Amino acid sequence: MLSGLGSENLSLQLARSNWRLTVPEYFMVRLGLMAASLLLGWVIFGSPLSGMALALVAYMVPGILLQRNISRRQIAFAKQLSDVLSLLAGGVRAGYSLLQAIEVVVREIKPPASDELARVVKEVGLGVRLPEALRNLAARVQNADLDLAVTAIDIQYQVGGNMAVMLATVTETIRERVRLFGEVRVITTQSRYTSYLLTALPVFIAALMFMINPTYMSRLFEPGPLLCIPIGAGVGIILGHFAIQRIIRLEV
Repeated sequence: MLSGLGSENLSLQLARSNWRLTVPEYFMVRLGLMAASLLLGWVIFGSPLSGMALALVAYMVPGILLQRNISRRQIAFAKQLSDVLSLLAGGVRAGYSLLQAIEVVVREIKPPASDELARVVKEVGLGVRLPEALRNLAARVQNADLDLAVTAIDIQYQVGGNMAVMLATVTETIRERVRLFGEVRVITTQSRYTSYLLTALPVFIAALMFMINPTYMSRLFEPGPLLCIPIGAGVGIILGHFAIQRIIRLEV
């Protein structure tokens, strides 16, 4: 029954984060945290509204951790990508096939790149064509530089050519992009964390006030003119977050 609650997008996100959970297991963990937080808040603060506020926070935590882990792995993979392609080019130049070179990289490189490339080797072992397995890798990682490399490999498979020279050229291009991307991230670090703080702070303060004094806070959600306050606050927080993210987003 729970498998019907899942989605292909959530399954892909779990794969990107390398969490060893299925979609139903993820929902079970999330529901379990909500139930435990509801009971804990009810017992500690003596009000079901306090428990509901704590359960809301518990519901948000797994999603936040999931996205954070995905982002961390994507950044780590981007830093390793030029080294991965250099090893692939060296392996192909030494006489290995591309798949054999990938197996060498799996043994030599550290996670997360080794984990993702090991999946490619496993898919090929199960009968998937190597270009298709690489496209699956690009769909999981969502890295523009990897997309460039996979497209170049796919074209080389179709029309032929010197794989080692092609990989070396792509590697040099990606190294320059990674260098520029690192400079941009350093410049925008303060603004990015400011947007996260300004978005999360009102939500957590509201949840904390719900737990401390639920009767006082519940008046904001009663039918009437006061209901405009939480609605306006929520809309303002969302718009402010997207505005800041749009300002600091720079394409490299």
